[in-house]
Amino acid sequence: MVFTKIYNFKPSKLILLIFLFLISIPLFSQAEEFIAFGPQNFIHQKGFTSTVTNNFSVINPNTDFVLRVYNGGLEGLNTKLAGHSIILINGVQVIGKKDLRREKTFIEKPITLQAENIIEVELKGKPGCIIAVVIAGQDNIAPNIKINSPLDGEFTHINPYNIKLSFGDDTSGINSGSFKISINGIDKTELFSINSTGVLGEAYGSIDLSEGINNIESSISDLASNTGTVSNYFTVDTIPPLVNINAVNSTINGSNFNVTGTYIEDNLGTITVNGINADINHEQKIYS
Repeated sequence: MVFTKIYNFKPSKLILLIFLFLISIPLFSQAEEFIAFGPQNFIHQKGFTSTVTNNFSVINPNTDFVLRVYNGGLEGLNTKLAGHSIILINGVQVIGKKDLRREKTFIEKPITLQAENIIEVELKGKPGCIIAVVIAGQDNIAPNIKINSPLDGEFTHINPYNIKLSFGDDTSGINSGSFKISINGIDKTELFSINSTGVLGEAYGSIDLSEGINNIESSISDLASNTGTVSNYFTVDTIPPLVNINAVNSTINGSNFNVTGTYIEDNLGTITVNGINADINHEQKIYS
């Protein structure tokens, strides 16, 4: 026999439980967020009130942002909690006296930012009280990454080859340290140099390649851990083709005569005879 325990909650307690559950749900997944500001501790130094101001910028102010306030510091070990403190962003009050009290240790609120921002924190309480502030943004779009050279399907006789890539992310920014590249399945990341402004960047390296078909696979992540990937195939051919001319009759009547021959080359482009392109039979590897 199975017994089921039934809990009877008063309406007020049930509402409280639902409210606590809802506020425990983050406004968006941490797997797709990046830190736009902080974590930074604001410490009340002396007097009953002290104000600290900081400037910060974001790449894309049109994405979603959330403000997180940890009363007592990020670790929550400081027993000196701030009370009735105020936070303004670009002159707009986002945390008021009723939001932050000594008995409240965590606040999370959606906020609106600009490209350039000013955060003002007015701390009230005993000297030494502390709050930590974090502003996180949402980014669920992978960064762009492109192989500029060689192009997909390209044939080249150059070896070593200067491989160049470009990448960018216009929301959270590029994590340059996440760049990876492999050639024919072998990691070659350490042979590449990276230049990055945080929003745009490029990677380049001179690599010894194998004769024949080669494959490049590369990836890079943004500061929200979204990863962009790219792959292409190209052919290296450094061996000149071998072309033979069939014997021509030494006695020729008239100015026009037909020249024929054979060749040895898998990736033949053109054959010219006295500046004229010859007709090529690629299956039989003959020309005329």
